[in-house]
Amino acid sequence: MRDPDELLDAAIDAELDTGTREPSRAAARASVVRRVGRLCAGGILLVAGLALTVLPGPGLVVVVAALALLARDIPWAARTLERVRSRADAVTGGRSRHLTIGAGAVSLGVAAMSLVLMLG
Repeated sequence: MRDPDELLDAAIDAELDTGTREPSRAAARASVVRRVGRLCAGGILLVAGLALTVLPGPGLVVVVAALALLARDIPWAARTLERVRSRADAVTGGRSRHLTIGAGAVSLGVAAMSLVLMLG
């Protein structure tokens, strides 16, 4: 098993090698931390959304919110989200972008309240 510091250094080096946004090692580290946070939150939301498809709750809304978080870093999530949006556009007459934003905001609010209740 690799040392966690070694893995973090490798991730920061990879972030710096892209050369797109990170002017310093501290900025690259912050970018890695944000990316890991986004991936963790998206993964948790995706699992919760899939569970909510069979349990009472807004399962599909939470899945769409999870895909929106994951789409920034994972290509399959971006493709799946685009497919969902195109199908939603066909059903809603082109208003799905606003519905997706609203659904994402509601889902994140529900997730935040759930987290506060679990930790508080």
